[in-house]
Amino acid sequence: TGVKEMGSAVSKPITPAEIDEHLKKRKDYSRSVKVTVANSLTYALKLNQSGNEILGDWLLHPPNTIPPANAASFASVSNVPFSGTEGQLKYSPDTDLYGNVVFTFRWSNGYFNGNTF
Repeated sequence: TGVKEMGSAVSKPITPAEIDEHLKKRKDYSRSVKVTVANSLTYALKLNQSGNEILGDWLLHPPNTIPPANAASFASVSNVPFSGTEGQLKYSPDTDLYGNVVFTFRWSNGYFNGNTF
């Protein structure tokens, strides 16, 4: 599979411990990435509905909302042998006070190439 537009996300917050447990159970993934986003703003972060992509599969989907003063974690994994996983997510503050601010999170964990975050 190639890079595809991300589908709808799960709204339940996911803890880093839950992701670690899933990764331990699934040793067949050649590459995986766990991302934790800490929201230190006084406003929630909302997942943008466009510009989000994933290469591989979601092990655990990102939440649609990260409440203020909270963190959320999610994970992507490779889905074919000898491949990696990469992705991009965009979150924006749930307020007009910051204008058109967008926080972009990118990662790439290649099988043969280096990693970028």
